[in-house]
Amino acid sequence: MSIEKLRSEIDATDAQLVALLAKRMSLAVEIGRVKSETGQKVADPVREAEVLGRIRGLARQDGLDEGIAEAVFRHLIKLSCDVQEVQSTPSGETVVGSQQAGGAGARIAIVGGAGKMGRWIARHLTAAGRQVVILDRDEMGLGEVKRLIGVEATTNPGIITEVDVLVLAVPVLGFEEVLQLLAPFTRPGQIVFDITSVKTVPVSLMHQYLPHCTILGTHPMFGPGADGVRGHNVALTPTNASEKALADHLGAILTGYGANVVQMTPAEHDELIAVVLGLAHFIALVTGDALLSLGNLAQVLSVSGTTFRALFAVVEGVLREDPALYGAIQMGLPALPGLERRFIAAAETWADLVAKGDASGFRGKMTELRRQLDAQLQMPV
Repeated sequence: MSIEKLRSEIDATDAQLVALLAKRMSLAVEIGRVKSETGQKVADPVREAEVLGRIRGLARQDGLDEGIAEAVFRHLIKLSCDVQEVQSTPSGETVVGSQQAGGAGARIAIVGGAGKMGRWIARHLTAAGRQVVILDRDEMGLGEVKRLIGVEATTNPGIITEVDVLVLAVPVLGFEEVLQLLAPFTRPGQIVFDITSVKTVPVSLMHQYLPHCTILGTHPMFGPGADGVRGHNVALTPTNASEKALADHLGAILTGYGANVVQMTPAEHDELIAVVLGLAHFIALVTGDALLSLGNLAQVLSVSGTTFRALFAVVEGVLREDPALYGAIQMGLPALPGLERRFIAAAETWADLVAKGDASGFRGKMTELRRQLDAQLQMPV
């Protein structure tokens, strides 16, 4: 069969698929209406699991790769949830309404959208049917984003006056400079999210420069390699009643997509992040420093096993990141120096046990740590 004939059959198949997709989305809208009337939540994990299980079975019967079928239908389910979210959102909402908070009618500007995480947000919002514009100083990066994602892209901060929602996808280093640039173009009623790794200082700066906007500090605890938010942690840090209402609204949407959402104050967030990011980065840097000082890393890797390779993957991942960004995180967490001193003291204790040949002390300390581990993992979080 000629390629022209094959392409003709693909075109005919595409037409059938579009008709079926239109029917499926129409049914999803109707389900959203029913859910709204009966007070049901949009997200239904049990139903989703049933659908995906059935699709995998159908794929096996038709000789289609199950992974391909599941990936396609996960996206369809996500789009169905989107239209149901819009359908079930009451009209006449206030500041936390679907349009202002990033719903289907909102226009969203991603500041720093030419960066990796900015691109991730732009890609996923666009796929969900949102109106997205990218603002960045990187003209080359903007051109690439426009070509790859197909969104409006500009270096002109004046675009800020025309949007409903701003997402600040910029690093904490230089965050205040970005706010100083954007503030004159913002207007009352706009929603502003940031996604920086620390929260106390950025949230305070947003309150300072954008007092007429409703802001919300957010921290997606994953990188641009994630397929979506499902199974990932997202921290929201409201500081007043309007921010709390916005956090509740956004949290419900993210939970509907399978994210694990937690709310806390900016200070509580930074105390925990000092452990999750700051201490983890510090340990990786110190470990890398010690390993590389040996001068025989390639030889070490040639005889390494699973444990060492897992450790080295973390070390290498940290060492290949932006030193300025990681330095800003280290310097921006007030609780971190105390944690790092605690780590150093613990390391000295263990090194002393080994240096003295104290096998009994080593076993006793390791046993006690395992007991503490079991006890703390059983505690509610």
